[in-house]
Amino acid sequence: LSPVAPLGLNVVLGDIDQNSTLAAARNLEVLADPTTVLALETARQPPAGDAVIRKCAAARMLRLQPFDNPAFSRHFALFALTSGGRARAEHGFELHALDDHLAAHLALFERLAADGFRLADLRVDVSDTAHDEVRLAAVEQQLFPSLHRRFPRATYALDRARTHAMAYYRGLCFHIGARDPDGAPHQLSDGGSTDWLARLLSNGKQRFFVSGIGSELLLRRFQ
Repeated sequence: LSPVAPLGLNVVLGDIDQNSTLAAARNLEVLADPTTVLALETARQPPAGDAVIRKCAAARMLRLQPFDNPAFSRHFALFALTSGGRARAEHGFELHALDDHLAAHLALFERLAADGFRLADLRVDVSDTAHDEVRLAAVEQQLFPSLHRRFPRATYALDRARTHAMAYYRGLCFHIGARDPDGAPHQLSDGGSTDWLARLLSNGKQRFFVSGIGSELLLRRFQ
């Protein structure tokens, strides 16, 4: 991705305070979120029919908000994944995308553990910004058993009390956390459904699911 993005992109799509990004010249801002830029890229060639457009990118971010966690930095690396496509019956797109993204993240953590990275108490928490019990029940009954068979090292739970980034997502969202070798807990991954593609294309049938992995945090705290 380019190191800059259109000025105000994250305010418009993600409701992120403009003070959290660094404005640049010519109506640009320094890249602060790769998933919003990948939404623009997906909207340029939108999915047709039942196709799903999947994109990913490794990029460096600059965020200007203060952090009280010494493991965090204002300038850091993320690996982002996105999935775009049309809505399916019974929240089919969102459930499939959630499974897709969780499997990608957990497969990475499994390979890292095999290479000597120390990730203790790996945990997946799934929430819903609308507190939709139908969607949450589908996750618990359909996705969790399948994920547990494929990735038995992790634990899986519904988090109905989540407050973080609930205005950023629209629908199902997740966190993946683990403890580092010192026993400190860290959030490694974050993701969820958004309405960005629907808004960019003025088409309420479009769905867009995003997620990000703290790739630099993994190297700093878990290697």
